[in-house]
Amino acid sequence: MSSNTEVVAGMTLTKHPIIHLPTEDEILSLVQTVGTDGTIEILNRREEKIKAEEQDPYRHGYEPQSWADADELLMSGTELLIMGGNRAGKTEYAAKRVMQILSTRPNCRVWCLHTTSQTSIQMQQAAIWKYMPPEFKTARKTKVTNIQYSQKNGFTDATFVLPNKSQCFFMNYGQEKKVIEGGEPDLIWCDELVPQDWIETLRYRLVTRSGKMILTFTPITGFTPVVKEYVSGCRIKKSLFADLLPDTQNVPGIPKGYMPYIAQCTRASSNVIWFHSILNKYSPFSQIKLALSGRGPYEVKIRAYGWADSLAGSQFNRFGDAHIIADSQIPTEGTNYMAIDPAGSRNWFMLWLRVDKNGNKYIYREFPDISLGEWAMSGEKADGKPGPAQKQGAGMGLSEIKQLVLDLEKGEVIADRYIDPRAGG
Repeated sequence: MSSNTEVVAGMTLTKHPIIHLPTEDEILSLVQTVGTDGTIEILNRREEKIKAEEQDPYRHGYEPQSWADADELLMSGTELLIMGGNRAGKTEYAAKRVMQILSTRPNCRVWCLHTTSQTSIQMQQAAIWKYMPPEFKTARKTKVTNIQYSQKNGFTDATFVLPNKSQCFFMNYGQEKKVIEGGEPDLIWCDELVPQDWIETLRYRLVTRSGKMILTFTPITGFTPVVKEYVSGCRIKKSLFADLLPDTQNVPGIPKGYMPYIAQCTRASSNVIWFHSILNKYSPFSQIKLALSGRGPYEVKIRAYGWADSLAGSQFNRFGDAHIIADSQIPTEGTNYMAIDPAGSRNWFMLWLRVDKNGNKYIYREFPDISLGEWAMSGEKADGKPGPAQKQGAGMGLSEIKQLVLDLEKGEVIADRYIDPRAGG
């Protein structure tokens, strides 16, 4: 008897993480209700469903709620970062979605990128082959159709073409970046440790076809520039209870004992979802729990929940949704202050603060504001790289800046102004 089967009431039944394995009492009760033949038919249908899932997971595979949540986020935006713990199902989700778009949308183009050609074969290509419908696996080669796969070498020439003329290409970050210049894919799937400069280039490849980009990885290297770009400043919209960290304040701004699940990025078209390892019923969470026994919170967050803490210092490390309010909530009365960081080649940065009678401080204006774009963007350095707001409209003279301030303040009383002393001198 296989370790994946169990004898119950004299019948050999297959174990399954989702489909319930009936007990002996349940089978005897079923016999009393529908008879022996009816019971055998029901149990045979159960076995057929499990076998169908093994042979054709594209049509018969189980999808958890986290996959539906990821679909909704991908539909509402252009980019979706899926971070997750070990064995959380990130690759499975992306591989199936790749096959779905290829199978249902004629003449579409999909790019799948991984760290190296070998990891592409072992991880991405194997997963996509798993979710390829059986009729395509045995399809004969024609002038259009070309699907040749081996476990050792993956897909021949790192590509395949379906009968509907849709084509999938496999690339890796070890190649020169020029391989992605000029293409126009409908979907891009980046798996594991994609360099940030590749993401910036790939974004422009999606414009023509209004394409989507999925990024999947476990942040084992910590708070990388890619993680920083998507997570820094994001608004956590939903969190889930963390079984392995139930008694601690794990992430500022969310309830004690919880970990982030869904977030809206500062880039309006981007979202993040964290696939917690416990959500994947096909991978026993008990084994991950055992492996993480005695480990610190930092590693547990990464390995079980896909969350990487920023180890770099932060001036406002507990900043969250509670500190963001609507304009209508800012008091109209109070003491106003202004702070200025002047410069020559970029825009001056100016900030206005109002203190109410209770001592609460409100930032009620800044220049440049978001209408000129981001002031700073994620980059390889800890403080990122200059955003468009630093350069757009830069180069104003003192008289122009003075007039700008007068126009913005419109007669407001400013109690005190502060300026960088080196530039002020």
